[in-house]
Amino acid sequence: MAIKYELIIYWSEEDQSFVVEVPELPGCMADGETYEQAVVNAQQVIEEWLETARELGRPVTEPKGRLMGGVVPTRDVPAVDDTRRLLRHFLAALAYRTQKALRDTPANFGSFSAGNGVRTPAELVRHMTSVLGYARTFFIGGEYWPDPMPSLEHEIDRFHEMLQDLADHLEAGAPLQGTSPERLLQGPFSDAMTHAGQLIMLRRLAGFPVAPENFVFAQIDPERLGRNQAEAVSPDEIWPEAPAGWLPPSCRR
Repeated sequence: MAIKYELIIYWSEEDQSFVVEVPELPGCMADGETYEQAVVNAQQVIEEWLETARELGRPVTEPKGRLMGGVVPTRDVPAVDDTRRLLRHFLAALAYRTQKALRDTPANFGSFSAGNGVRTPAELVRHMTSVLGYARTFFIGGEYWPDPMPSLEHEIDRFHEMLQDLADHLEAGAPLQGTSPERLLQGPFSDAMTHAGQLIMLRRLAGFPVAPENFVFAQIDPERLGRNQAEAVSPDEIWPEAPAGWLPPSCRR
């Protein structure tokens, strides 16, 4: 039986589980370790509630037809699953843009200094890992303060490992503690993306600018969170600041 009753779903710190309330069926509640399991359990409890009510001859309220629990009820209210999917896509976009900034850089780029008090590329990647590690504490608790790694290459590897770990928590439906998906996005996730832009700026200052592209058409894959990122699908045909020797995409075919 498909769920046709309105569900109210929330995380309970006291019970350490997701709780589902069915306001149209008095006393009808369920819980589960994950959002998805709570909805599955709610369906079973609803069926049992209705069966008991019919056996006792009690009136049963007809559902209003509002669907919740993994289904999008309107175009304006995305389900939690969709929100987490969007966050995973954001992490994939972060992986793509970070690799765009770091691909084909010279061996000494990690220690490039743009001036006093400005982070080097290696320090900036470590800071990005730290910001994402902070985001991870809302899943696992504790604190995260990464130590410096021996080289930029090591920093990059750790950064992508952190991206994958965060994505795994999102995929598994791990509950957030003390924040919401929206706050993750507006806080640490957005901070990390800002720093990806700073890497591109540092690369330009170092004399190795990054060719522009239309990111709307970039091949962003939520399953691809490591170093291996796609090449630009829609690179710009005009690049006023292009270094000597650069050719427009149309001239490379």
